[in-house]
Amino acid sequence: MFVELADMESPLFSRRAKIVETVARCKCCVIMLDINCNDLVLEMFNIFFSVVRQHHQQSLINDILSIMVHILNEEASQPLLNVVLQNLVKELKNADCASSQLSVSVIQTCADKLESFVCGVLTSCILDGDADGSELREFYHYIIFKFFGCAPQMLLAVIPNLTQELLTDQVDVQLKAVNLIGKLFTLPDHHSAQRYHDQSLWGRITRSSPCP
Repeated sequence: MFVELADMESPLFSRRAKIVETVARCKCCVIMLDINCNDLVLEMFNIFFSVVRQHHQQSLINDILSIMVHILNEEASQPLLNVVLQNLVKELKNADCASSQLSVSVIQTCADKLESFVCGVLTSCILDGDADGSELREFYHYIIFKFFGCAPQMLLAVIPNLTQELLTDQVDVQLKAVNLIGKLFTLPDHHSAQRYHDQSLWGRITRSSPCP
């Protein structure tokens, strides 16, 4: 039923949307975790991201978000986070950015539950040059940039590790790190230097920067 939600012209669309609303209100999706249907939950997340559209009614998007939040608040996991992050970077590929917007909403709503997983992935990308999935490794600077815009508090344990990239002998890695930090400073309304001044994070980073 959910996989056809992208087809708003279908005579069954309103029925499908009503089922989503019912599942969101009753929180019955959590039962899937209780009976160890983790693969089915993962499939449901992938389906929601694949069918969400900008022209969907906000009530439907809110119901989809509610279901995903119920699941993550009950049992966050690395596979579910990977799905969220993979859709976060979709706008880079000129895809429908509704899935990216849904990812941002999930991240903002479930920041506390996802923080440890996010820190693990991003720190692994920075320090070990590895991550759970090549796509995440390829776009982890962009992921950091997006998090800094929507949930910067989740990066307190990640930002200091960028000093490793600034101090490396690999010029391409160093330049990418400098470029990322420059973008973070240009984000409006976040005042990055002031936000992290008390923790001395930006002080450590800027002192390590090879640029004057």
